[in-house]
Amino acid sequence: MYIYTDNLGIPLFPLVSLVFIVILFTQWRRKHNLPYIFFLSLFGVYLMYGIDKVFFPIEISGSFSDAMRNLQILSSVNFVPFYFGQFGLTAGGLRFLVYNILLTLPFGFGINFLTRMNVKKIVSVSIFLGLGLEIAQLLLSLALRYPYRVVDINDAMFNAFGVILGYGLFKLFAGLYLLIIGQDTNNKDTLSLYLCEVVHQKIGEEGIDNFALNSKV
Repeated sequence: MYIYTDNLGIPLFPLVSLVFIVILFTQWRRKHNLPYIFFLSLFGVYLMYGIDKVFFPIEISGSFSDAMRNLQILSSVNFVPFYFGQFGLTAGGLRFLVYNILLTLPFGFGINFLTRMNVKKIVSVSIFLGLGLEIAQLLLSLALRYPYRVVDINDAMFNAFGVILGYGLFKLFAGLYLLIIGQDTNNKDTLSLYLCEVVHQKIGEEGIDNFALNSKV
């Protein structure tokens, strides 16, 4: 995470890490739940990685930004779904779309370990996240006065799909966990008890239980 002004690079990672540590400490004092803190730590590291890839580096001033300011910001904006330019969807473009899915897939999977989700919520979150990332990039481009990122509705769509796919994988994980580990909470360690609590939450609890029971018949 760097912001560049001329030849000076300003690292933001130490500050972001400090804020994250404070959040972890606050949550630990509030919840006293080490498995929750563990999953929050993993999710936080993922978020920092994702933010770094989506928004950074940012060049405020320098040769690159000066040259890019000769371009119109809207020249790097696409509002048309499934439009991939005059040459169509190339192999490189396809890889980038897959990257957009993989970028947000951990979000759809990991968020379930921190808060209760259901299909309606995850769809709303996926749309908000997908559009939010592109809108934030557009706003940054306007603030910087040059198109520092390509703003593409296709990126938003595939980011949203990645969240939904991650949620689907979590549902599969929950069903398999109940099938393999079982629903008996006796003689389980703290982490296993937390996992049992997570997979029994209101994210299709009845369907997951039926899956586990039918698989044992």
